[in-house]
Amino acid sequence: MDIYTRFALYISLLVWNASSETLTFLGNSMAKYPKWNAIEKGTLNFQFKTSEKQGVLLYMQGDTNKISLQLSLELGRLKLAISFSLEENIEEELGRDLHDSTWHNVTIERNHRATLFELDGTQRVVTKLHWKESLAITSDLYVGRMERMYGQSGFLGCIKDLKYSEGYTDLVLHSPIYKSRNIVNYCENYCHKNTTKPQCSKGACVNKFKDYSCDCFGTGYEGKYCNKSKFFKTTVTVLKFIVFIIESVLLPLSIARLQIP
Repeated sequence: MDIYTRFALYISLLVWNASSETLTFLGNSMAKYPKWNAIEKGTLNFQFKTSEKQGVLLYMQGDTNKISLQLSLELGRLKLAISFSLEENIEEELGRDLHDSTWHNVTIERNHRATLFELDGTQRVVTKLHWKESLAITSDLYVGRMERMYGQSGFLGCIKDLKYSEGYTDLVLHSPIYKSRNIVNYCENYCHKNTTKPQCSKGACVNKFKDYSCDCFGTGYEGKYCNKSKFFKTTVTVLKFIVFIIESVLLPLSIARLQIP
């Protein structure tokens, strides 16, 4: 293998490692990325998965919060809110039940007065403004939460392959310039994690990214770990009822009959 082939292989490995970057956010985690300079034109793309209905995915702003771009989950739907000024705003929603713990692909594309908002390659909306073109963002790109949350929830789940372009350039994968300590550098899955906690006995494990729960639906079992039989519980209840009838009704009747002269 000559030096040029080795160099090409090294570069390809670097690209592969970068493209596979995945982070787990725990609701109070935050990562900060270099500014997405999409004043007039640019594209941003990433993937996420979560089990929660609420949470801030991305946020950035201008000199004041009157100019901002925010992407968040609200009641299981994906909401894009862009403020160009007090008078000119965009709010669009896509999808439903996106808290299904599966990967979803998101694209935001700015093209002068038009903004494209796309989810999973099929659902899309294009909004055109009447007069405002530029989005004068000056801050870094915040992921997972904002510095000031204003009562909103942080994101709990995984985000991967965050890339964006500026102007007419190609999409470039970016790495965070800051990460809070509680960010996990892979997609956490408590259903596959070795733990001292008992796993779901009969039901399906649901990954909560910092814990897990058990879905007992349709199994005939219940309890936190789906390890308590509904049939056994029903049987015990029926037996208790039979004993009650015998002790409170049948037995007194039998005694009364024996006492009749």
